[in-house]
Amino acid sequence: MDEELLQRQAPQALEAEQSVLGSMLIDERCVPDVVGMLQPDDFYLRQNREIYETIYTMFNFSEKIDPVTVLNKMKERGVYDEQRSYDYIAQLLKITPTAANVKQYCTIVHDKSLLRALATASSEITEMVYDGVGTAQEMLEVSEKKIYSLRRGNTGDSLQHIGKVMINVYDRLEELAASGSEIPGLSTGLHDLDRKINGLNKTDLILIAARPGMGKTAIALNICLNVAKTYEKTVAFFSNSWSCVFFPRKALLKTRSLRPVIWMRKTGESSLSPRPRSARRISAWTTIRPSRSRRSTRNAAGSTIWGWC
Repeated sequence: MDEELLQRQAPQALEAEQSVLGSMLIDERCVPDVVGMLQPDDFYLRQNREIYETIYTMFNFSEKIDPVTVLNKMKERGVYDEQRSYDYIAQLLKITPTAANVKQYCTIVHDKSLLRALATASSEITEMVYDGVGTAQEMLEVSEKKIYSLRRGNTGDSLQHIGKVMINVYDRLEELAASGSEIPGLSTGLHDLDRKINGLNKTDLILIAARPGMGKTAIALNICLNVAKTYEKTVAFFSNSWSCVFFPRKALLKTRSLRPVIWMRKTGESSLSPRPRSARRISAWTTIRPSRSRRSTRNAAGSTIWGWC
């Protein structure tokens, strides 16, 4: 048993790491793809990690990347080894079959890195449990955060390199330019509001604050219905003030067709199933989808519902 533990190694793929580095040295055009998929810590071998950090730094400063410039940059950074660096760079160029499969190489390296991070998280959770630090609920929450950070591709560090952030910003700007949309996010249906908040975007937390009876829940409902109608998105509507009977009354003033797109549940219900199995459960769930017609919907009094335009 002890021999098996000694022979057990951390998950790694040295051939894939070398192929990634060799691909960037052979074809500089694949560097942006690699930088977008891998971080320096994803490389297991220290020598590979130092070479990638050098290329990563050169890419951030828009410097020319080839074997000669990389070796020179390594000397500047103090990671150049007179006995091994030159021969190792030459070896990377020889063993790399082609730069066309660099994304597949990156996937292999990233998967091995994720497995190592998972093993580390598991060890930390086990050590925390045996040490008995905190209550069971607290340890469970810490464990969930560690696993969730791995699922999101986030190690939990609060600092990120500005080069990585700028790459994400440029990618987002390219998507916006290609879409031709006036706002970066989903429209709320209120054009003046869209210009103020740039629409509804991922990771946004938007608070609607006002005195009681001013229509906070009503405007939220209008926004939800507009998103479901315009973009055909699934919207979850949680209300602590409206009952499951009052909600469809308000929504039916704005639409005539019923389809399971918007799910609403009174806060405090004991269960949350993915969707109602039959019409008999309509008391716990309300499923409404607005009509696809682009005309303004009017209520019984004939006034226009302003949240639809």
